[in-house]
Amino acid sequence: MTCTPPLFTTRFRVNRLRQLLLDAVFPEAHPLCLLCQRSTESTGWGRSHQSVMPLTLCMFCWQDLNASSASYAFESFTTRLSSAGHGHGESSWMLPVLAARPYDGKLQTAIRQWKYDGAIEFTAWFAQQMAVVYRRFQRDIEEGTASAADWGRPELLVPVPPAPDRFRKRGYDHVGLLAVTLAPKLAMRALPVLARPAETGPDAAFTQSQTAKNVRQRRDGLKGAFRLRTNAPVMGRHILLVDDIVTTGSTLEACALALKRGGAARVSALVLAQVL
Repeated sequence: MTCTPPLFTTRFRVNRLRQLLLDAVFPEAHPLCLLCQRSTESTGWGRSHQSVMPLTLCMFCWQDLNASSASYAFESFTTRLSSAGHGHGESSWMLPVLAARPYDGKLQTAIRQWKYDGAIEFTAWFAQQMAVVYRRFQRDIEEGTASAADWGRPELLVPVPPAPDRFRKRGYDHVGLLAVTLAPKLAMRALPVLARPAETGPDAAFTQSQTAKNVRQRRDGLKGAFRLRTNAPVMGRHILLVDDIVTTGSTLEACALALKRGGAARVSALVLAQVL
């Protein structure tokens, strides 16, 4: 039985509960937009429109956030699987990645606030965007209007795990939360079978972000960064990796290699946004 890691730290839960209690005792006369912090009333949106929106946003931010939702992006990354010690030679295979939205505009701001500033209210809306794109993509494959080698029908959602130090600092696992919210929309089970052990050594004070690194630095920095948890049920299964952003595909590749070495038959990926 795989041990399920927590999605929130105790400190984050306590702070969140405290804020909810304060909001209940001292409610805002006019809700503030999650993105620009302007009063939703001052933009002409107001409480009367909140019932048709899944998020507390002003009219301008809501329109901007939906501006780039026209189509999905699909790309396959060439991945090399070294099977040393498994009785096989090195082989190349494709890691298909489906992205719901481009990483730009207000979506970029929303993802940053969700990822770094505790705005977990965005999770349900992000999951819905990914579910819509996933179903549309599956339909296009069935109708022959989309070509996707090795996509097929994934069986299990697996979130990309956070580095332990980043989880402690943020207080929550945003991708794990996204996967749990997304799973019922895709009629799949979400299982955190991957782990990212804490780094050791002289440069391990804090896990470095991948953002400022080039492709080679990303791949070198992620070698062996992920491992399968004990008794992870991936043998012979088609896994759908879930992550927030894809840039070079290096993080997804490192996770996919761990899954393939653990016996997964196929690995695909679904992400919220792609850096263009």
